[in-house]
Amino acid sequence: MVVDSLKVKKRWNDLKRIFFFVLFMILISTLVSAKFLFGPEAPPPSIINVSNFCQMNGDCTLTNLTVINFTTAYDYNVTHSICIGSSCISNLDNLGNWNKTGAYTFLANPSDNVGIGVSTPSSKLFVEGDITLDTMAIGGNATLSINSELNYDACINLTEGNAYGFKICNDGSGSNELKIGNYLTDKNYMIIDRDDGITTFLNTTKTTLSTDDITIGGYMGVRLNNDNRFIKMGNPGNDVSHILFDDNDQLAIGTETLYSSDGSTIIELMRFKREGGTDLPLIGIGTETPTSRLHVIGNASIGGIDNYVSIDETGYVKLFGDAKGKLTFRPALDFINQIAHAKPTQISRNSFKGYSMPIYNDDDEELFFKMRVPYRWDGISDLSLKVLVSLSADEDIGDQFKFNFTWNHVNTTGLISDTSCSISSQTVVLVDRNVAYNTYSVPFVIDYIDSGCGQIFSRDMLGGKLYRVDAAVPEVANEIIVWDWAMEYQVDKMYGKW
Repeated sequence: MVVDSLKVKKRWNDLKRIFFFVLFMILISTLVSAKFLFGPEAPPPSIINVSNFCQMNGDCTLTNLTVINFTTAYDYNVTHSICIGSSCISNLDNLGNWNKTGAYTFLANPSDNVGIGVSTPSSKLFVEGDITLDTMAIGGNATLSINSELNYDACINLTEGNAYGFKICNDGSGSNELKIGNYLTDKNYMIIDRDDGITTFLNTTKTTLSTDDITIGGYMGVRLNNDNRFIKMGNPGNDVSHILFDDNDQLAIGTETLYSSDGSTIIELMRFKREGGTDLPLIGIGTETPTSRLHVIGNASIGGIDNYVSIDETGYVKLFGDAKGKLTFRPALDFINQIAHAKPTQISRNSFKGYSMPIYNDDDEELFFKMRVPYRWDGISDLSLKVLVSLSADEDIGDQFKFNFTWNHVNTTGLISDTSCSISSQTVVLVDRNVAYNTYSVPFVIDYIDSGCGQIFSRDMLGGKLYRVDAAVPEVANEIIVWDWAMEYQVDKMYGKW
């Protein structure tokens, strides 16, 4: 009995073990079935999700990408770090918060600012450096558009040091104006109307524009007159123009009397007009009524800097520099003296007549001349006398002959002096010019400011005496014949008076 009792007890224990095992398996089966029915528990939000490769709270290293110190599973606005290589960002907010819709990328927060080259942008877009608008690669216009809200200004500030500079604004007050002014003081200098382009200058100390007048600096202005159809530029203070255009195709330069308010006599510098009934131009300088192609009142010069022709207000023409010329006169011979003394002896050869001159021995073997110094002489150059002579017989080569010329001058109200000045000229007989009637030019230069005879002036009476004197040896053996004589002046004038 005891054995049977032990067997019964063992079987009871076995049954309990089986019961609990089956119960445990049923419980496990139930739990497993519930997992498949409802799915796994959703994991908590992850800080980094890279193609489902890593989802966790804490540290994660993905090919040089390190996320450090993630202590809160659902918080990305706390101080964490993202490191790539050795560079880290300590706050995820510094990555920005951008949205993208189609081809448009924009800030999610409209109150944020964007900085390029600057870490603290103070405006919607703040660029530290240059900006380039370039459409060369794609073609078309490069346009910078600044569009303000209705009734507000759209401006460009051009400043230096954020202080001094200009401001250009599209006026948003409905006045259709472009304003240009001072950035610092917000003062406008100029306004351009968008409808008709009328420009108004606002600073009266510099530039003023009214209905008919534009004044610059208070000294030079422009008057636009539609009634009388002219444009004037001049001094607005006294209504005297310096440049005038009118509807008669006339251009006047200088002060002009036609529209002068005070009626005073004013000199006009130049006027361009048409000849009546034609398209031919008339140019007047110093006159408002030119009658020829060029009509000058006053002096006029034509030529270069040093060599030129000048016409003065009297109509006289003066020559300067190389423009000066030579004027030759033949002084009058005193035939009375020659006839009275029958000396010097007159010589004829073919159609020429001359005077044979022996060496002078106070015996009337001399020729007297006189003439007026011409107006055209320049008054600052010496006078030149040239006497044409010839041998009266054959002479030896190298022989010499010599003439003297004594002279003086007097004006129409002066006193004839009893003294004179004397100049000499010696000539040598040359090879192949030593036979009778070979000619020579004997020159004399008269100093116009000779200290012994005083300065010569235009219109003075000039008197002179020509005679032969002893020459240095060897001297010619025969007389010398005087055929002609001429006085040469350098002239700088061209007019009726000689």
